[in-house]
Amino acid sequence: MNPGESVVYLFPLASTTSYLTPVSIPAPTLPSGAAAAFVHIAYIYSQDLSSQIAGIECTSGCTLQLDQALGDVFYQYFFVDGTGNPLGTSPVATIPGT
Repeated sequence: MNPGESVVYLFPLASTTSYLTPVSIPAPTLPSGAAAAFVHIAYIYSQDLSSQIAGIECTSGCTLQLDQALGDVFYQYFFVDGTGNPLGTSPVATIPGT
């Protein structure tokens, strides 16, 4: 973890309890030359998006499992060409917390 970051561990009382809910996000519009889009997500701080190494493949849209009770969730698409070279990013979007 980086300085100033924190971790929250939630332990439900019952095995049937889940804090996560599915949230569908739309397929992005691919920029010229892009072959795929990977989405990065961050809770609370949108500036953490660019420091992530791996994302979730989301070229055709995808469903994220999120705990919106923690607050707003930010996401951003990272676009790559057919050989995996980065081509750019989308604007940051927000999924409101509950």
